[in-house]
Amino acid sequence: MADGLKQYKKELGRLLPCPRKTRRQLVARLDAYRDSEMADNPSPTYEQLVSGFGPPEEMAQTLSMELTPQDRAAYRRNRLAYRAAAVALAAALLVFTVYIWILKTTPIEVIEKTVIITESDTTEEVEDIK
Repeated sequence: MADGLKQYKKELGRLLPCPRKTRRQLVARLDAYRDSEMADNPSPTYEQLVSGFGPPEEMAQTLSMELTPQDRAAYRRNRLAYRAAAVALAAALLVFTVYIWILKTTPIEVIEKTVIITESDTTEEVEDIK
């Protein structure tokens, strides 16, 4: 695939507001149309594609008119879900970082107590209990 075609398809795909599967189908239709219209030039440059099909922005608008309301709604839901997941992950990372920072900065006090029991103490205590 020529660099011009690859760049055009990449920009077009980025501009299409639809799920990945639908985006691939729309870009594949562009490939089929390009094959029929530009059969004499199998690897057109970016400028040739822009002059033949228009800028990627205009082509994306044209192709997005063919999208169903379900495709648009699915795309919005997915984007919202990804954003919510990213925000939740960032919040969890922030909470974890603050928790670790507090643990590291809080001094820990260690108190040691040693109890020595001798045999004579144990015997006296046993006799006192009886």
